[in-house]
Amino acid sequence: MATPISPVRRILWRGLSKRCPRCGRGRLFDGWFRSREVCESCGLLYEASPGSVWAYWIVGDRIFVVAALLPFYLTLPVPDPARRAAYCLVLLLPLLLTMPNRLGLARAIDFLWRVHWGDPNEAEPPVLTAPPEPRRDR
Repeated sequence: MATPISPVRRILWRGLSKRCPRCGRGRLFDGWFRSREVCESCGLLYEASPGSVWAYWIVGDRIFVVAALLPFYLTLPVPDPARRAAYCLVLLLPLLLTMPNRLGLARAIDFLWRVHWGDPNEAEPPVLTAPPEPRRDR
């Protein structure tokens, strides 16, 4: 018998997969790293206020960058410049390549925060609704 996946794990996985944390169908990005504002599938507004994801992104992202560069500041002996460059590539290239996934995870954490501890008057995260079509009278 398969164990069911918890909703929190599902939401976090959707973020890592660069999908909408609510429905899992909409994309978080256009291209590699250009953020979308709203889910094309369910209409979820990804950032309730501009910059609301920055705290999660800094904690979940910048810590890894600092950890990768920390040996340089602790004077880890790397004898020649070629080995130093190889060390930088080995550590920083995966960080650069997985940046959209980590930003998606930050958006999923923001979504969880808004659902569980957000504004009590807000039943669920805000949804951007399309403006009404202009009426055409003949």
